Amino acid sequence: MSETINIAEQLYNKLGQPSIAQFFEVGDAERNAIAFQYSAQIVETLLQDEPLYQAYLNQTKEAIAQDCAHFDRLVEPKRAKQVRRFYKLLKQIDPQTYRDTVDFRTSLGCLHQSIFDQFIADESNHLEQTLAHGFSFKPDQIYLKICEALAYQNILMMDLTAGTLIVDEKAVTWLRRFGCCYLRLLKKSDPQLWRIKLSFGDFDLKTICENQFLEFLHFVLK
Repeated sequence: MSETINIAEQLYNKLGQPSIAQFFEVGDAERNAIAFQYSAQIVETLLQDEPLYQAYLNQTKEAIAQDCAHFDRLVEPKRAKQVRRFYKLLKQIDPQTYRDTVDFRTSLGCLHQSIFDQFIADESNHLEQTLAHGFSFKPDQIYLKICEALAYQNILMMDLTAGTLIVDEKAVTWLRRFGCCYLRLLKKSDPQLWRIKLSFGDFDLKTICENQFLEFLHFVLK
């Protein structure tokens, strides 16, 4: 990454909280309690602080470009064909939503098989029906579904051992993919729409995403 500032520490300073490094040194239960209390404020602060938000965009654009450029190498041919079909349909229906999300196609192509199958099947079918029958199209649905798929993927990749969050290289890769995507798509949609209940756990999508973004700040974005 090019010249950077420590966005995580600046956000914690603004909220008057301990450093993000200290936050991740505490036990798992305590960390979770703090995260649920402050992660929403961190996301909101970053969205509203234009200089910090621009720093976030600048510090993540290179990772997005590299991931995007490696689509043909990282995504196996059968999957690549399905992803291209999804984006072809999306481009026909809403070119702006296509432009907003196409740079994340490598992330979608590399999802765990069960997550990939559900996302591609459901969303491609929805887009086909929209084209065939003139159904109304809501860009927010695509934004939310992409982040939901990445959230599921992150949960699969994270390892909790003896109360300690273990993050290996593969987990960092997925945290980076999620973190590069989440705020960009959140800013383009109605935040209240993210309050959808997920099929796992007791939390809604917005809460899950906010907490995963906090982990992205600590483990990836310095």
